Amino acid sequence: MGMRRIATIALNMALALALSLALGCAGQTAETQTDAPALAQPLPTDYAQLGERLSEAIPARMEEHGASSISVAVVHGQEIVYAETFGLARREGELAASPETVYEIGSISKPFIGLAVMQLVEAGALDLDAPIDQYLPEFEIQSRFEDTSAPTLRQLLSHRAGIPSDLAVLEDPNYTPAVLPELLRDEWLTQPPGHAAVYSNVGADLAALVVERTVERDYGEHLEAEVLAPLGMGGASIRLTDAQRAALATGYDAGGSAATPITYKPCGSIRATATQLAQLVKWVNGRGEVEGTRLLAEASVDEMLRAQNADAAIDLGTQIGLGWFIRPGSEASGDIVHHNGATGGFFSDLRVSLDHRVGVVVLGNQRSPAVVTIADEALALAVAVEADLDLLAELDAVDPVPPPPSVELTPERLDAIAAHDYSDGTTHLHFERRRGQLHAKLRGRQSLRLIPRDDGTFDLQGRLFGMPVGQLFPGHRVSHEVLDGDEVLVARGPHGAWVFARRYEPGPITEVWRGRAGTYLPVGPAAEQIERVELHVEDAGVRVDAYAKGQKHPLPFVLEVHSDALATVAGHGRRSGGAVVVESREGKTVLRAQGMEFIEAPR
Repeated sequence: MGMRRIATIALNMALALALSLALGCAGQTAETQTDAPALAQPLPTDYAQLGERLSEAIPARMEEHGASSISVAVVHGQEIVYAETFGLARREGELAASPETVYEIGSISKPFIGLAVMQLVEAGALDLDAPIDQYLPEFEIQSRFEDTSAPTLRQLLSHRAGIPSDLAVLEDPNYTPAVLPELLRDEWLTQPPGHAAVYSNVGADLAALVVERTVERDYGEHLEAEVLAPLGMGGASIRLTDAQRAALATGYDAGGSAATPITYKPCGSIRATATQLAQLVKWVNGRGEVEGTRLLAEASVDEMLRAQNADAAIDLGTQIGLGWFIRPGSEASGDIVHHNGATGGFFSDLRVSLDHRVGVVVLGNQRSPAVVTIADEALALAVAVEADLDLLAELDAVDPVPPPPSVELTPERLDAIAAHDYSDGTTHLHFERRRGQLHAKLRGRQSLRLIPRDDGTFDLQGRLFGMPVGQLFPGHRVSHEVLDGDEVLVARGPHGAWVFARRYEPGPITEVWRGRAGTYLPVGPAAEQIERVELHVEDAGVRVDAYAKGQKHPLPFVLEVHSDALATVAGHGRRSGGAVVVESREGKTVLRAQGMEFIEAPR
C-alpha cells in the first residue's frame, strides 16, 4: 500500500468520523497512517545497511505509535534478507516476541482464497466468469435491481459482487461457510454485481465455499494440504493448533486491553509467523513458484495481480485484483501489490514491489499504525537497495485518479445540486444555495459550506469541533460528479480522492415508518455486541443509531427507504446498500440487518 492510498483511506475515515461527530455521533475507525516518515538519506546500498536502518527505526516507530510487538521479514527474490522481532508477545509475564511468535494475519488470508480458486481454474474445475449458482445451486439472494444474475467468482474475489460486507454469523465460534447460502436467501444485494468495488468478507467466504464444494473437502484442510504446505508454510494454519497455541501472541486492542482471539473463517483466520508468511512474498516474486515448487502458471498469477476494475470510474483509482490490492507506481518504481489485515488485537501488512522482486511482511499484536509506517519504510529501503530510488517519493508523485471534470458552476447547476440529498452512510447532507454558495447545516453549531471555484470545484469551509474545516482538511476541494451513473461528491486532497457522499432519495416517509420510531433491543447473538438501536424518523429521512456495548456514542446509519418493509444504508462504501428489513411478529416490530435481529422495546 503506497502512501497516497494509505492517506486516502485515513482521510476518508477522518471525514466520515468528523461528520458523524458533528451530528453528535461517533463510530470506531481503523488505525491508519497519514504520513510515512521521509526516507532518510543517503539511501542504503546493501541489505546489511537496510538491517541497521530498520533495527534502529522500528523501536522508535513502536514507541511513537504504540505497539506491543512487531515481527518483520524482508524478502528479495527467494531469500529472506532481514528478519527481526521487537517488543512483547505477551505483556502478562513480559514474554518477549521471537521468530517463532505466531500472529493472526487477518484479511491477508484472502490472497490464499484467490490462490486456491486459481489452482482449480487451472485444473478446469472452475470458471472465473461462471455464476456461482453453477457451483452452489442453492445460492439465492434478494435483489432490488433489474436483470441481476448470480455474481461470478471473479466478482467475489475482486469485491465487486454486491454481497453484503459482513454478517453476524461470521463471529459465531461454530461458524462455517456452509451456512451462507441459507442465510443469504434473506439478505439483499448491496449493488448490481460488477458495479463497484465494495469490500466483503462474506463474498470471500462464498468463494472459499465454492472451493470446498468443488474438492469435496473441508476448505481449511484443503488449504493447508494444497496451498500452505506447498508454499513452505508448514506450521501455519487457518484453525488454531495446539502447537500454535503455545507460540501465539496475545492480541491487544488500540486501548491496550487483551482482545478475543479470532474464530475460524476463511476470509481472516490464518495464523503464522512473519517468516512463514514471507513464503507468500517469495511466491509473488517467483510468479507462482517458491523455491523450485510451482503452484500456479505465470499467466494465472498475472491474472490475479491484474486490476479487475480498471474500467470502474466510481472506484476512483482503487485497483483490485483477485484477492489482492494494486498500487500503481511510476515507470521507475513499478506497481506494488499488497494486502493488510486486522482482527480484534492484531494488525498485519504484506506488500511486494513487482518490478524489483522485493517485499515485506510486518505483523503486530496491537491495533497500531506502527505496522503500516514500518511496512512503508521497510519496502522503500528494500527498493532503494535494488534500484537506488526513493519509493515513497516515486509513489506520491503518481496520482491514479483522473482530474475532476471542468464545469461552470452556474446558479442553475448549484440549484440542481441543492435540490437533492447526499449521504456518506452516516450523515445526511442537504444543501441550500445562499449568495452563490452551498450551505449544509449539521447538528449543533457544525456546518459545511461549498465555495465555488473557477475550475468547477468547491473549496470546503465551515466549522467542525469548533475548528475551521480548512485546518482539519488542508488543501482539499470538492467536486460534484456523475461516476458510472452515481451522482456523487468527491473530495480531493494532497494524497488522493474518494467519494465522500452519494446522492440518495430518502424515500416515502409514511405514517407506518413514523410509527416505528423508538428503541429496539437485540435478539440472540446480537446481544453480545449491541446494547440497543434507536430508529429516528424525521421529515429529512430515517436514521438508525446503533449503540455497541461499552461505547458512549452510537454508530449512525442513514437509510434510504424503498418500501414499508425495506430500507438500505445510503451513501457509498463498505456499509452502503446494506438492507434493513422490517417485519411484524406477534404484534411487535422487528428490524433485521447484517444477520442480526432487533425487537421493538416496550414503550
